[in-house]
Amino acid sequence: MPFPSRGCRTCKSRRVKCDEARPICKRCKKGKFTCEGFENTDGLIFLNENEYVGGARKRPRGPNVSTTTSHGRSISRTPAASTNESQTSTILPPTRTMGTTHYCQQGLRLPTLQLPVLTASLEDQALTYYSWSQGVATRTNLDHSTADLESITSFATAAVMRQEPLLSLSDCPNPILTLSILAISHASFGRARKVQSALAAGGMKYCKALRMINLALKDPVQAIRDEILLATIILSHYENSIFRKPQISDHDVKVMAAKTFAHHDGAMAVLHLRRQRNHHRSDPLSANVDRVVRNHLIRSLIMRCMQVPAWLRDGAEYGEAGLALDLDRLMVETADLRHRAADLQYDLTTIPKVGRVAQMLKLHGALAMAQRLDDSFVAWARDVPIEDYWEMFRVEDDGVVRDESNDDIFNGCVHIYPTMGHVGLWSRYRAFRLHVIDITVKILSFAKTIEVDLQPMEESARSKIEKLASDFCASIPHALKAVDIHPTAGDPVVIRRPPTDQKHFAEATTARILCWPLAMTTLVESIPERYVKYLKRRLLDISEIVDDGLLERMATR
Repeated sequence: MPFPSRGCRTCKSRRVKCDEARPICKRCKKGKFTCEGFENTDGLIFLNENEYVGGARKRPRGPNVSTTTSHGRSISRTPAASTNESQTSTILPPTRTMGTTHYCQQGLRLPTLQLPVLTASLEDQALTYYSWSQGVATRTNLDHSTADLESITSFATAAVMRQEPLLSLSDCPNPILTLSILAISHASFGRARKVQSALAAGGMKYCKALRMINLALKDPVQAIRDEILLATIILSHYENSIFRKPQISDHDVKVMAAKTFAHHDGAMAVLHLRRQRNHHRSDPLSANVDRVVRNHLIRSLIMRCMQVPAWLRDGAEYGEAGLALDLDRLMVETADLRHRAADLQYDLTTIPKVGRVAQMLKLHGALAMAQRLDDSFVAWARDVPIEDYWEMFRVEDDGVVRDESNDDIFNGCVHIYPTMGHVGLWSRYRAFRLHVIDITVKILSFAKTIEVDLQPMEESARSKIEKLASDFCASIPHALKAVDIHPTAGDPVVIRRPPTDQKHFAEATTARILCWPLAMTTLVESIPERYVKYLKRRLLDISEIVDDGLLERMATR
């Protein structure tokens, strides 16, 4: 392939060899032809050095010099450092008109447009991250069937968007609730991305929201608004989002828990005032808010071994129905049993041994209560329709040898549920029942030192705990998207997902369903060690998904 000629256009058209002299070739000059110039194939402008070589002009020296082409166009070799121009210049390339190249007598310079750099504010970044990672839907139409404890942030967002549905979250007219959501958004974003400025901004918004809530509580009319109740609950979650595991000592955990429970106590007082004034009858959304917050508060009371107040006990008054109502009543009775067991344990540790025989009546009373409650849980599970049960599958062997201590699938079996709501329902059932049987085991362990015939009852209770713990372990992979289900002509085939895909597909909306049941289950002392290790590993995974420092601490203690 011949190298393309770099001669002038006139010599090319005449088909003669050009000597390529610049700016006018000698062939054209000798033959008295008009030299039409050369094609600038590489996009560079020709610099005439003849004047400098011949000595007609002195070559300029220095760092900021400019040379001149044969047609008088000034070209900067290096930009002047002291220029005051705010915009750089661009020289237009030669233009062709009717087959002839015409260079302008004076170089034409156009300003280069300086496009602004589009950067998102810290607030937008925090809200975007929190909405994406936590699965918060800002346009959720919440009704009776979708509202649950796990949708409390969706309730809050719906309350914010209720008046102005087209406004962004930061432009909404409810400052208290907006500040609360911004506080937990900044805390989650700062903790996950290690952005200290976001943590600081979240702390300022948290303090400002607290001051505004305290001012609103002084006004009886303002105190019963939905925004006040929701903001109080959201701020209780903020306490769990700001700490990292290395920063949390046992003392810090107690302080953090005290702050969280203080928010719960404040929310309980607000909810009681709302019920006294029948505020839930004014708006369907207010009734759903009461139901969601009530569930949250009862679980807080169970964790603290406190009794449920009389005005908070009946779930039917808050809109619970069907299977959920029956399980709700068992949840309230579980709180009562834990409260009674905590008092009994205190009595047994403080009363001298000579007086403990008198406490056996209390011991038998608590044991009978626990056994009746466990029978009620069994009856509830028996009454559940078969279509609301799970199916158990053996995960297909992929040929990879895994250590049991690092396997995401416990014993190679998983439970597949009809919906994620069923995962939450059965997880709560197992968490409640595990604590009931755990109390039974503790009572029997103490009482068998006096009555030796209680040993078979204790062994039976421990076997129930192991069965429930196994079922709980088998239900977690489906909720965290650790398996794929492939329908076949026969039974469906369940295979593992790669660990990287699990992190990608796991959603905070479903992970939050397991937060409370799984955290409470890890506190059951009677569960065998191998189950506890698996449950804590999965709790650690969930703490990373939902950005919760307290769950992380519980998983690694």
